[in-house]
Order: sequence, then structure tokens, then C-alpha cells
Amino acid sequence: MRAAHTAWPGGAVLDAIGKPSGSLEKWREMASMLFAEDCEMQAIMLLSSFAAPLMSLHPSSRSALVQWVKDEPGSGSGTALMAAQTVWGKPDGLTVPASLSVPAKRQAIDDLDRLPVTLGELDRTDPLFRDMTLRYLVENEGGHPTIGFAIRRGEGGMRKWDRGYVVSLKGQIPYTVSKEDPDKMSWILVANRGCAGKAFIDAIQNPRRLYLYMRDLCESLIGSKREQYPQGAYWWSAVNAAIQIVLAAEILEFDPKRIQPIIKRLAGLGREK
Repeated sequence: MRAAHTAWPGGAVLDAIGKPSGSLEKWREMASMLFAEDCEMQAIMLLSSFAAPLMSLHPSSRSALVQWVKDEPGSGSGTALMAAQTVWGKPDGLTVPASLSVPAKRQAIDDLDRLPVTLGELDRTDPLFRDMTLRYLVENEGGHPTIGFAIRRGEGGMRKWDRGYVVSLKGQIPYTVSKEDPDKMSWILVANRGCAGKAFIDAIQNPRRLYLYMRDLCESLIGSKREQYPQGAYWWSAVNAAIQIVLAAEILEFDPKRIQPIIKRLAGLGREK
């Protein structure tokens, strides 16, 4: 088992990001639209991107898979995914194409290390190859735990892996957000990519304290007698820690009280109030 809080990526993540482009202010203006009322699912996908490198602070964590179940165009899944990817860099640089062989997919996941991994075209991938890729991701056989993203069509659920966790999102982007030209939003997000991720990493001065915060969150809900928490607790605590960081560093502005109960419910740790 890895020792807690010793695997903090720090500069390694920044090296993988590359040089940020544009400005944090312009990225924030577009990304903040995803925190409009009734847009909580899109916001949770974005916050999960910030939480991805924090998963490695949990010594017994496995990767989480955040999937968007898409019934029709216009749900806002593509916009939310674009915002989540541009936290760290170019969207194509964070995507594992479906066309790759299984060994190549595994290598691509390893190369991204603790950055969020987008699995492309899951629905069009051979089920056997898809399962092999998902198992490699959620059981983090290649290295450190992270968070993966996938967009699926229809209601078909993703099975929960023995030691992994799947978070399913589904929503519709409200008019207050969708009235903005999606192409314009995407262009601005991509043009100002990587700035938010750099600001996030720079804001973390004490990884050990961050680990203790996430551990205390788990213990406050579940208790300290368990050797390993339910997998949903790791994702839940990492997203909550990410919320504290992005608010303190003024990377995003929003009311966390509206989102936190939903995160808890999605993690399988309680009902939304």
C-alpha cells in the first residue's frame, strides 16, 4: 500500500499540463456559467476534474469513473466535459481515443498519470476491450488513482467494479447557460486552457494537511474503525477538498451549499436533502 500523502504530484502535473494559454479570468467567466441554478450536474463534472490529482492522497483509493448518461443533444454534457478538460490543457491531450489498441490505451492512461482521463466513444468500443480498459483505469493498475470521464448514450448503467466506483450524471443545461453560443464557449475555454489547473496546484502548499482534511471528512461520516472506506467516500472527499481550494484561490465563485448534498448522494453516502 502506498504511504499516505507522499504521492502528491505537484510539479509533475504542471509538467504534464505544459504552458498555460490565455488567462484565468477569461476561463473563469465561461466556466462559472456551469454553476447556474439547475446546472449542478455540469458543475460536479467540472469540480471532479480539479479533484483528480487529489485522489492520489488517499493511500487505498482506486480511480473513480464519472460518466454522463446522455439521452439527447443539448444536455450540456459536451460543454461540461470541455470545461473539465481545459482545467488542465488541450482536450485532445486528455482523451484516450477508442481507436487505440488496449495496450496503447493503457499507455495513454499511464502517461496522463494523475490528470483526469477522458475515455472516448465508450458506446462504440467492443465490450471486451472497453471492460479491459475500464478495469485498468478504475483499479489503477498502471500507477496512481485519478478520475476518468465518459459520455454514454442511453440508460444502460456501468457496472460498479469490485474496487472502483462509478458516478453517473444526468441533466439538462438551463436556458440561462445554453443561450450562450456553445461554439463560442468552447473556443474561449480552449483558448484559456491550463490556467485553472496551474492556479490550483500553486494554491496547495501543504499536501499532508490536505490529506488529513479528506481523511477527517471520511471519518466524520463513516467512522475511523474501517480499514478501507467505501470507494464513493474517496471521490466525495476529494471533490469537497477541491471545492475548498478553488474557492480560497478564487479560481471559481459559487455557493457550495447547493452542490455538496448532491455530491454526497451521488457518492452513495446519503440522500439529497
